[in-house]
Amino acid sequence: MDIRLGYFTSLDEDFNELLEESLKEGYEHLKRFKEQWELGENRFDRPGEMHVVAVEGMRPVGICGLNIDPYLNDEKVGRLRHLYVHPDFRGLTIGSILVNEVIDCAKDSFQVLRLRTKDEGASKFYIKLGFELSNVEKETHRLILSK
Repeated sequence: MDIRLGYFTSLDEDFNELLEESLKEGYEHLKRFKEQWELGENRFDRPGEMHVVAVEGMRPVGICGLNIDPYLNDEKVGRLRHLYVHPDFRGLTIGSILVNEVIDCAKDSFQVLRLRTKDEGASKFYIKLGFELSNVEKETHRLILSK
């Protein structure tokens, strides 16, 4: 399997396959991603922000984003957003590759990286990647990047 990382410049049929699969599983976060992108509310294009897509051949198989945390008024706090890996590609380290790419990029702009998940499996996944559990509003996990 040849997985490479890239970036969406538009949300076309390739993205829609990921979206449809996520909706089948009951996940709404890629739907919000698409709505915010199309409205121009969030294009992951402010300083320090990015989104990354894992691609096999020409097919996107995973996605993850990094924003300035919209719940805080602090440009030194980033938020990991919209991680999703197609079910056919889970267990192949793609999620870890995507999150580690976001962490590496976040180190250049942010002191803290936050996220929120309700999924117990996802919680364990983030802890394995170095995040700590947190009990702060709008945050279940955090990673200190610098002081």
